[in-house]
Amino acid sequence: VVAAVVMSDQKKILLTADFDARFFNQMMTKNCWSSYIEYHQCGAENGDGRPSCSKFKQNFSSLCRTQWGEEWGEQRGEGGFPGGLLIK
Repeated sequence: VVAAVVMSDQKKILLTADFDARFFNQMMTKNCWSSYIEYHQCGAENGDGRPSCSKFKQNFSSLCRTQWGEEWGEQRGEGGFPGGLLIK
C-alpha cells in the first residue's frame, strides 16, 4: 500500500489506510474505489472539507493511483461517473 505524504512543520508524515475488514485478502483496488466513493458521499452530505470526511480522503489518497482520482474527478464533473454519486 502506497503511503500518502503530508507536510507538517517541515516534517514528512507518512499515512496509510487502516485495516478494513470488508476487504480482507482482496486487492486494494476495491478498497480504493469504496474509499473514493465514501469520501465524496461524505462531502456531499456534510459539505466539502469537513474533518469528519478526512479519514476517507486519507484512505483513497493512500490506496488509489493519482491518475484514477483525476479521471474519476473529470467523470464526476461531466456527469458520467459510474459510482452514482449525487453531485451538487
